[in-house]
Amino acid sequence: MTKSKKIRIIHISDIHYSEKEKSIIKNYILNPLLVKLEKEYIDDAVYLLCITGDLIDKGGCDSENAEKAFSACFNDFIKPIMDKLKIGMDNLFICPGNHDMVKNEDSPRAEKSLRAEFTSRDLLNKFQKGQMENEYPEDHRRLLPYKQFEKNLLKEV
Repeated sequence: MTKSKKIRIIHISDIHYSEKEKSIIKNYILNPLLVKLEKEYIDDAVYLLCITGDLIDKGGCDSENAEKAFSACFNDFIKPIMDKLKIGMDNLFICPGNHDMVKNEDSPRAEKSLRAEFTSRDLLNKFQKGQMENEYPEDHRRLLPYKQFEKNLLKEV
């Protein structure tokens, strides 16, 4: 009988990193989390770190720009966790949430047009499937800072 290999996944969501709250996030969330991870996973390797949505708060509105907010979130929060778990970029999964969008990047006309166009879940799904195959169009700029952050991360893999 062969021993099965354990797959450990750490899932973190809704970081809402912001310049204003970074010391609170570090002292009351990150540092206790790092202590817990060291105690719980010191002998068991973690296979995957999943960060699902809301890496930053309100599109990074209290930072110079969203790109700097994403970079600060990665360097100040995500990277220390990766270092503690001894995992590389190829074991990191990140996806955006609604707070990772810069909502006022799209023009009011484009926003109104998008709301009028997507009157059903099927239409929205069809659009999203098309966007997976193409670059983001001009009327969907709100995700561009996240996509640039993602692109920069992928350079390291």
